Amino acid sequence: MKLFKRLMTALLAAVLAVGMLAGCSGAPAAPNTPLPSDAEALALYQGVSETCTRYNVKTPVYAAELEPIAQEIAKAAVIHRYYTTQPPAAVIDKAKTDVSALVDGAEYLVYDLNPYDTAAKTPLSVTSMKDKIIQKGANRMGIVIITLTNADTKEEVKYECTVYARFPDAAAQE
Repeated sequence: MKLFKRLMTALLAAVLAVGMLAGCSGAPAAPNTPLPSDAEALALYQGVSETCTRYNVKTPVYAAELEPIAQEIAKAAVIHRYYTTQPPAAVIDKAKTDVSALVDGAEYLVYDLNPYDTAAKTPLSVTSMKDKIIQKGANRMGIVIITLTNADTKEEVKYECTVYARFPDAAAQE
């Protein structure tokens, strides 16, 4: 009887140990998930992902094809000393057309253009980011880090531009 108890205890411990290790592969959850190639954009995307995880929000998938669209939007904005002017409506209309041309049923949602804080590497406004993802149903995003020249001071300033889109192949936020 003692031998039986010892064997059962050892067997139970082995089953529990195997069960604990079953989910730990060390590999990323989705090995084919694209990531930004630029180190700063990658750091920002990882910050977005961590923030989404912390607030139980599904992280939009990074879409490299949204990078040129984000870059056009950022370049069309004019940076002044204390604020950023919105890009012309024609640039946003072109962004909408470009996004819809990427995938049948893809929809441009909104962009974010903010000074890039190299120390923080996280979204400047978590609430704004969550609203764009949850309320607008964004399931794709493209990020570029771009250096723009301040129109007043001629100083070069880094900005991050994020484009949020909804592609039909993935469910939006629930």
